Order: sequence, then C-alpha cells, then structure tokens
Amino acid sequence: MTLIWREATKADRPALQGFKCTDPAPREPGKRPGPHPRRWEDDVQKAIHSLPVPLSGADGVALLGLDGEDLAAVVVWSGIHGRPALYKLRLLAVSRERRTVGGNSIGPLARQALAEALFRIASEAPGADVFGLVDIRNRASQRVLTEAGLERVDGPASDPDLEMWAATLPISEDPDAEA
Repeated sequence: MTLIWREATKADRPALQGFKCTDPAPREPGKRPGPHPRRWEDDVQKAIHSLPVPLSGADGVALLGLDGEDLAAVVVWSGIHGRPALYKLRLLAVSRERRTVGGNSIGPLARQALAEALFRIASEAPGADVFGLVDIRNRASQRVLTEAGLERVDGPASDPDLEMWAATLPISEDPDAEA
C-alpha cells in the first residue's frame, strides 16, 4: 500500500488526537490499567495526541500518511536551531489497523514513512545529519532504521532506555519515483 503524504494542518487535530498506534494497557475488571507492556508505543501515541499542529519553523514538520481519508502513519522531524544541517526524527508511528500480521510489526508503512521523511530532509539539506532516539526494546523500529541506513551511535541520551541512531543523508531519490 502506498500512502499519500502531506503536512498536518489545524484541521487534522481531531484525527491526530484519535490516532491509535498501540493497544490499550492491560486492565483487570474494576481496576485501573496496569503499566503498558510497550511503554515507548504509549509514549509516542500520547505525543501524537498532543501535537500542536500545524508545526512551523523550529517546531519542525508533522507529515501524515493517508490511505484515502484514513490516517495511517505519522512522522515528525525538526531541524536543530543553530545547526543548519542537523535534524532530529522526533516521532514515527503506524496506526494499529495498518500494522502487519500480529500487530507487533510496523513493517512496510514505517519504512515508507521514514523514507518520505529522509527524502524531504535530504531535498531541503543534502548531506544533512539526522538522528533519533529509540527505546532499547523497540526491535521493530531498530530494524526499520537499520534498513534505511541509520546506525546506532554512542551519544548523549537523557533516558538510559534510549539509544541514539544517526546517519548522514546522501542526495536521495524520490521514494515515489518509478524505478
């Protein structure tokens, strides 16, 4: 499935606030939910729900991947102020309904979202450095980043559960171009 990509607008707030990229935390009847088994997914979902769209300037870009009218994926990145060729990949999520078999793999749509973000960054700033922080238990995202050419690097992370992934972008091809 190929998604249509566009930047988020103010009109997209309800869709972003209702976006689901993980299952709810387990809950026993009559009790509060327990801890989420994939905390990183819950954190990303909460961050998407609170995105102040449209993003602009230093806030970065919120890109939506649409399957018809349905929001299937979200990717957010921003430039680092004062460092013109340094970009942070802030969020990448695929809706629960669009995940591959078993619901635990973000698969092809995550690859598509990352490729679109990297293409747009490279178009704006060829040779830019990009980085993102990924939970050490998030194997699916680590695979997607590795396949896209990012590598785990030693670097400062304020949370011991996060690893930094980075790459220097080449001038890239349009991910939607016919081969």
